[in-house]
Amino acid sequence: KGGGSILTTYETSLYDEVGEMKADFDLADVLGVKYVKSRNCAWAQESPEGVGAYLVPKGDFLARLQDLLAPRQNSSLFMSGPAIISQSTAGVNKATLALIPLGGERLDLRAQQADIPAVHVNQFGQGKAAYISTPLFKLIKIPQITDGATFPQKSLVMTPFARRDGWVVELTRELLDELAPNPPIRVEGQFHLECTFFEQKEKKRVIVHLLNSTVRELGKVYPMDPAKIIISKDFITPTKVYTAWPEKKEL
Repeated sequence: KGGGSILTTYETSLYDEVGEMKADFDLADVLGVKYVKSRNCAWAQESPEGVGAYLVPKGDFLARLQDLLAPRQNSSLFMSGPAIISQSTAGVNKATLALIPLGGERLDLRAQQADIPAVHVNQFGQGKAAYISTPLFKLIKIPQITDGATFPQKSLVMTPFARRDGWVVELTRELLDELAPNPPIRVEGQFHLECTFFEQKEKKRVIVHLLNSTVRELGKVYPMDPAKIIISKDFITPTKVYTAWPEKKEL
C-alpha cells in the first residue's frame, strides 16, 4: 500500500505453508481478482476434443504485437497448460482469457468478448500489482543450439514476434514498464542474457552477475552482442567499475 510493485502469475498466494489450496488468493485485494476455478488446457495434438486457452489483448495493450501478428493471432498467443479462471474485483484487464474448443475453425480472437482476466493490473494504495492467470514463463523455450552451429543462429536473432513464445517476452517487458517506469537498473541486450544484481550496502557496492544462457558446458558458450547496463544516479553513483571474473579489470 505504501508503494512498490509486484508481478504475480498463476497460483501465487493460493496455497498455504503446507500445500493446502485455499478458497481464494491471499493477495486477492492486492491483485484485484477473485479465484473461481482452475482449468487445464492442452495442445490440439494432445487433446483434439479439449479446450485451448488464448490470451486476447485489450485496447492498446501489446498493440505492436497485435499489428504484427493479426493474421495468425489465434495461434501466436496460445497458452498450453493450466490456467486460473478468476473474476475481476478492482483494477483493469489488460488482456482476457478466451477458452476455445480445439480442432475447430480459425477464429479472430480479438473479436471475442470475454471478461476472464488473463493479464490484470490493479492500483493498490500507492503501489501497483499485475496478475497473469497462467504459469506464463513455462511457455518460454530457448531455441536449441546444435554442435557446430554458428552463433547467433537465425532462430536466435529473429524478432521475438517470429518465435511462437516471443510474445511472452514482449508482454513481460510491457508490464514491467508499467509497474516500474523508472527502474534503478535497466539492461539492454539480447533475450538470452540473464542478469542478477546484489546490493552490498555495508561495502557500498552493487555486484552485477551476467550469464550467457547459450552455454552448453562449462567454458563453451556462443558469443553475444554487446549489452548495456544503465544504473540511475539516484540509486548509486559508482566511483569505479571493474570486472571480477575471469580476471579483475577496471573499466
